[in-house]
Amino acid sequence: MSTEEPKHGINQNLLIAIIGAAATILAALIPVIINMNKSAPAPTFTPAPPPTTVVFTDTPAAAATSAQPQAAATETNAFTATPVPPSETPTTPVGIYDVYLAQDKAGTSKTSTFGPQQTVYIFFNINDPSGAKLVKVAWYAVDVKGFPANTILSSDESTVIRLPSSYEMLYSPAWKVGKYKVELYLNGSLASTQEFEVK
Repeated sequence: MSTEEPKHGINQNLLIAIIGAAATILAALIPVIINMNKSAPAPTFTPAPPPTTVVFTDTPAAAATSAQPQAAATETNAFTATPVPPSETPTTPVGIYDVYLAQDKAGTSKTSTFGPQQTVYIFFNINDPSGAKLVKVAWYAVDVKGFPANTILSSDESTVIRLPSSYEMLYSPAWKVGKYKVELYLNGSLASTQEFEVK
């Protein structure tokens, strides 16, 4: 007597039944899914509002002042005392000073140009610490036709008593056209030279 082992497997009829049931369920679900998609509202896109442009305008000064009153400013003036330097006593030059030429005896017409018939006046002042006040006045023809250069025309030396002092010179019969000079010496030393011209 032979013994056969039972065969294990899926019943073919049962498999067909399962597949048929799954197909039926799927067919029933498809219309439902389609209806759900149709009933759902379509998404809408709302464009963002354009950017707002801010315009700044200057506020008039008068309006700003009236809108916000300000407290009155108090002005304080500060004064700084500046020390005034003591006045300096003018120092009198030593020797012969304030020398000039003039056309008149009063010394008001200062000049360095003269005519052939004019008298030449020389004015000066002296500060001589030695007290000698010995002044020599020498007149020269520097560049004059008919005279060698620097020809001495006149020389005089004396003690000056009155200050300020002056000397005068009139060449006789007349000055020749040309350039001249007059030298002042104090106690034997040259102190000043004044040049003049006759035209």
